[in-house]
Amino acid sequence: MRVAVLGNSPLNIGVVLAADLAALGHDIALWTFGDQGDVAATIAETGLVIEDNGVALACGRAGAVPLPRFPATCAEALDGAQVVFLDPGASAIEARVEEIAPHLTRGQHIHIECHGYWAALRTHRALGSLHGVTLSEGTTPTHAGGFENGVVTPHVLRRNLALGVFPAAQTEAVAEQLSSLLPIFDPKADVIATNLESMNFLVHPAIALLNAGAFDRAEEAGAPIDFYGEGNTHHASVLADALDGERRPLVDAFGYPFRSLPAQIGAIYDARGETTREAVASAPFYKVLPPLPAAIWRAWLSTDMPLAHVPYVRVAEAVAIPAPLHRGLVEIVGAILSRDFWSDGLTLDHLGLSDMTAREMGTFVKTGTA
Repeated sequence: MRVAVLGNSPLNIGVVLAADLAALGHDIALWTFGDQGDVAATIAETGLVIEDNGVALACGRAGAVPLPRFPATCAEALDGAQVVFLDPGASAIEARVEEIAPHLTRGQHIHIECHGYWAALRTHRALGSLHGVTLSEGTTPTHAGGFENGVVTPHVLRRNLALGVFPAAQTEAVAEQLSSLLPIFDPKADVIATNLESMNFLVHPAIALLNAGAFDRAEEAGAPIDFYGEGNTHHASVLADALDGERRPLVDAFGYPFRSLPAQIGAIYDARGETTREAVASAPFYKVLPPLPAAIWRAWLSTDMPLAHVPYVRVAEAVAIPAPLHRGLVEIVGAILSRDFWSDGLTLDHLGLSDMTAREMGTFVKTGTA
């Protein structure tokens, strides 16, 4: 299949994905935005190799892979592409979409590689009057890995990945198309459903908040942190499970099946456990992650709060579902980080969901029209 991979954020999703799909024999065009470094020049000089570190990609192999094409322009990358994978960076979705929009054509499909953050609805809004393009998102990106000197080091290929399509009426066709590239997707009702179980939204806050003091001391000592190891404490799990449980009335209001956070971690990462602590502790992906910079929790929550928790609270309260724990979380983290996340965060108008009931929101994400 002819596929365009646009962008390579600091998480290297674009390059790892492109290597995996190229190894599978697809016709891949890899193009990166101007502020993301010259990936093409690096790979042209060094070649492209998948490191065998025990992590299975869809291609099922390591070693040298066929080089993607490196078009000089976005228009060339998009020309003839049936599927477009966009790795924009969580906060840059609108700017990236506005850059590529003039070069898109009817019938193309865009999958936004992002950790939730209402990516499809933000993309739809940024596309403006452009119609005939379908969109999708997962609760997390498909791949994670490192990239240096032409070597891709896979961290994980996520399985049973919740897939939301906009408009949802196209879910069956889109899921079939994407699954022919990567057989990892679990189609959900729509893109509201995926954002109500976005992974970063669910996993990060309790560990970060209840370990902030320990992480501060590590930072002062110049030491890294084991976020998902030592940070995965009993009371962090209690808070995570309480925040998770607060989702259920909102999930019920939209008529979606409820999948708990431990069950979701189990499905995506082959983990086991009845509580969040047990699921995180047993997940192979979390076990092999290297030590992280001690300040990373602040960066993560500075993204999660405005792009996940604020819109969650706004959607919940718009349909008369209280969200006191999530609202309190936004207030407390805002105080700790000296940020007004309510002012910085996504609004319902930004998502195209303002002045709607739950039923009207559901109709909008199914049909693409209000």
